[in-house]
Parts: sequence; structure tokens; C-alpha cells
Amino acid sequence: MAIDPAVSVVVPTLGTSPYLVGALRSVRRQGEVDLDITVVHQGSQPLPEEARGLYDHLHTSTRRLGFAAANNVGVATTTAPWVLLLNDDAELDEGWITICLDFLAKNPETGAVQGVNLRPGSPATLDGAGIGWSRPGWQAVQLGHGRPSTEAPVEAQEIFGVSATACLMRRAALTEVALKDGELFDPRLDTYYEDVELAVRLRAAGWTSHLLPAATAVHVGGASGRRLGRQRLALLYGNRYLTVARLLGREFAAAKGEMRRRDLRDLLRHPSSALGIAAGWRRVRRELVHFAHEGPANPPREEIRRFEARS
Repeated sequence: MAIDPAVSVVVPTLGTSPYLVGALRSVRRQGEVDLDITVVHQGSQPLPEEARGLYDHLHTSTRRLGFAAANNVGVATTTAPWVLLLNDDAELDEGWITICLDFLAKNPETGAVQGVNLRPGSPATLDGAGIGWSRPGWQAVQLGHGRPSTEAPVEAQEIFGVSATACLMRRAALTEVALKDGELFDPRLDTYYEDVELAVRLRAAGWTSHLLPAATAVHVGGASGRRLGRQRLALLYGNRYLTVARLLGREFAAAKGEMRRRDLRDLLRHPSSALGIAAGWRRVRRELVHFAHEGPANPPREEIRRFEARS
């Protein structure tokens, strides 16, 4: 009789990443952990031949779904109590899953964990150590991004949310905060801020997120942004407003001016970004009705403020 896996792994890909095989192998070498791997393949580019045999399930789409929707497809078809999301250009170091599972099992209030993500190179630098908030301007940031790897935290600590680059989540928490169609991420966000918006819902429901420095991964990064071109800025700037609107509720109106001033400073520093930023603002006008609400900030401002100084 088949044994249900303890961990469902979801890896979305366009098939173009030269690091996909390494990402899948890094999961397979995690040791004595019951798991299955689902690859969500979008587009016409074939998967590399070396990837065959490294995954258990394959979902294909001839069109690009977007990062949020692709993960939704993968998660919806799995049933394990733990869900691991992994970018196709990230590799888990040995023991990553065991470290994360052990922490989640001992901390039932924790809904999601991640390790320290490193950029390759010598010397190595931090890609991120969790999601925090940079103020003023309400910008979600990857904590420690660009800093030397020697400055990474050494003790487990609470963070606002986890990056979808490589994270392990409790399915019970995801089920509780799922959107009306049972979706993990809001597909309207496509790429950028989709994991921040999920972190907002987890926090609002009382689930915590933690960074586990003993679990490390290497993330190359950057390829998806290059493929998106100018659309990257439209998503990055637009999704920020949409996520903050869902976070702050009726307090969002007061934050908009602060966010606009931040955008204008970016524009002065990088005039070539004008069209992308303008496209982001148009995106906000079109989509805001789906994200704005009249309730209080959820989680409360005091809860959000705890994670500002770490950004």
C-alpha cells in the first residue's frame, strides 16, 4: 500500500532555467523524508531531459500562468500536511527539510518557515532572510539582501513572512487563510508581492512565521525579472499598493501619499523607470477594488511595526 508523503514539493518553471535540475536534485537528496515533487511547467520550452525521474507529477500549460497561479495549481493537487515551495533556480542545502519540519512540529502556532537564502559567489552574499517592512514608503524587503553572508542571523527568529523562493508551510494554516476559490496566492498579483500578501493573511489569522538560519539554500535569482522586462516594474510597483491596501484597510488612504513620495524618489534616481512606474499606477487603479477594504489594519499596526526596524 502506498504511503502518503509527509511533504508535498511544488516547483513552478518555464522550462528555461538551467538550474531546474539542480533544484530538483537538492530536494531528492534531503534524506529520510517522505515527499513527492510536483513540477508545474508553463510555456512551450521543453523540460531538460535530465529532469525526468526527478519529479513525481507534472502539470503542463502551453501558456504562462504566472508564479502565483502556477503554485496554486501545484498546491491544489497535493495533500501532504506540509507544503514546500521552491523556485526553479534555488537549491536546498543538506538537511533543510529536516530542520524545518522539526521546528514546525515543535511550534504549532507557526504556519511557515524559511532558511537563510544565499547568492552564489565568493564571498557569498545574502539573498534574503525573511520578509520585513521598510519605512517610510511601505516597501516589503528581503531582510539582509546584499549583505555579506557572515552577517546572517545565527538564531531562529520570528519574521513577518517567508519568501516563496524556498519555504515550508503548514497545510492547515494555508487551508485556513485560503482565498474564496481555495487558492494559496492571489493570482491577480502574478509575480512580486504574492508571498507578502499571503504573509498578511497568515498574520491576520494568528499564524507566525520564522527564520531558521541552520537551514540554508542558494538562490541564483534575477532570471524571471529579465524575462518580464518593463512588466516587472508594473507588477513590482503596482502589487505593492495592492498588498498594502489589503494589509491596512481603511488606513491605506493615509499611506498612499507616503508610498507615492517613495515612487517619485525612485523616479528621480532612475528616470528610465518612468513608464514602468506609470504602468504600475494604472494597474493599481484597475485592481484596487479587489484588494481595498474598509476594516482596520489586519494584523494591527502594532503587530506590523514589530518588523519594521529589522528591514
